[in-house]
Amino acid sequence: MGGFFYVCGNIKHLIMKNIFTFLLLFVVFTSNAQYFKITPNGLKNQAEDKSFVVLEFTDQSKTDLYAKAVKYIHQAYKNPERVIKSNLKDESIRFISYKDDMKVSNGGVKIPVEIKYAVQLEFKDGKIKYEIVDQDFGGLTYSGNIWKGYLIWNEKNGKLRLEEEKNLLESHFNGEAQLLVNFINGKSETNNDW
Repeated sequence: MGGFFYVCGNIKHLIMKNIFTFLLLFVVFTSNAQYFKITPNGLKNQAEDKSFVVLEFTDQSKTDLYAKAVKYIHQAYKNPERVIKSNLKDESIRFISYKDDMKVSNGGVKIPVEIKYAVQLEFKDGKIKYEIVDQDFGGLTYSGNIWKGYLIWNEKNGKLRLEEEKNLLESHFNGEAQLLVNFINGKSETNNDW
């Protein structure tokens, strides 16, 4: 009889552990800000039909925001001098970023594609305009002709074709924006005080 209670106790412990893990994951995923969404017409602001988002930072000058963004790029990228493509001090900065682990479903087979894009940052007192430009998705497109690439939406009927890829890209782009926000707000592992 003691074995029965031991097994029941372990099952109860396992269930509680799984519930705790689920709640933790729920908090992590729901606490990430959703800046961008993928639409048939491209990457758009989650709240408006614009191609950029405005990140708000109260009481920070554009000079401070620019300096923190440059520091972020230098800490986030192995060769920052190679990824920075345009740099106007205190005004704007453009840098190249990648997602090299993307795979697209194509007839039951996962095909690797390299996602390359530029992030354009423009600075004003208390805010940064964050825009993803010059996108090269290696054949993955928002919509179009089914014979010319891996389209997320079917242009003819408007149906979502690649939901997993859509969700992965949104998660990636939103995660990248959140990393910058966290760094500027001093909530980043790479922004440590010593």
